[in-house]
Amino acid sequence: MSAPRTVTAMLNPVPFVMAGGVVNGAAVTPQALVAPGSVVSVFGVNLGQTTAAGPSNPMAQTLGGVTVMVGGQILPLYFVSPTQINFQLPVDLAAGPQTLTINSSGQPSVTAPFTVSPDAPGLFATVANDVTFGLVTHADGTSVTPDSPAQAGETLTLLGTGFGATSPERPAGFPVPASPVYALTDGPTVVIGGISVTPLNAYAQPGSIGIDVLQFVVPDGLPSAANASLAVTIGGVTSNGVQVPIQ
Repeated sequence: MSAPRTVTAMLNPVPFVMAGGVVNGAAVTPQALVAPGSVVSVFGVNLGQTTAAGPSNPMAQTLGGVTVMVGGQILPLYFVSPTQINFQLPVDLAAGPQTLTINSSGQPSVTAPFTVSPDAPGLFATVANDVTFGLVTHADGTSVTPDSPAQAGETLTLLGTGFGATSPERPAGFPVPASPVYALTDGPTVVIGGISVTPLNAYAQPGSIGIDVLQFVVPDGLPSAANASLAVTIGGVTSNGVQVPIQ
């Protein structure tokens, strides 16, 4: 340049997905896998221009000007925000590498790679006093907590997502009907306090979308007045670990 010049920088926000940002919608799991029909989350910045939660019956395919696609399919959305989007993965999506595409009104599209597995269990959890407790309930529907611990011999109900296919095939974008039972087709195993337990029942939760249920009996031999570790294994894939208070 032959003389001083004034330069003005025009900075426009663009969408960006974090590395490994497509994850199980319940929790961060040991393996970076997601399952067809499950709740999935994607994390990044500038993914949407507003925060919005969608309807549940049927789910919306566009929220706040955002659409999400994979394999040519527009996905049903639970929630969108600038930093996180939750959606249901197609029930018929093939296993293996896939690419997610996010379109937000007025912004360039952004893509993200992820890997699909027939089974990719994740357990919903809540944190109290720096301990991650699973979303587990007693037979009467009340939560298992340190103030209301589980007992040997009682039947507990555990919630998660990514537990695999069901028979009949679960609907996409619509709640699971109350009947018939949408039973999980791949046999899960619950490991609690190092003891393997076969669930009494394993099915998609009626009235919900992408949520799975396991019901199992608390085995004898667990330490009393302590928290027992719990994880679920399906098809050789293990979930995140949570804690369950034992009386």
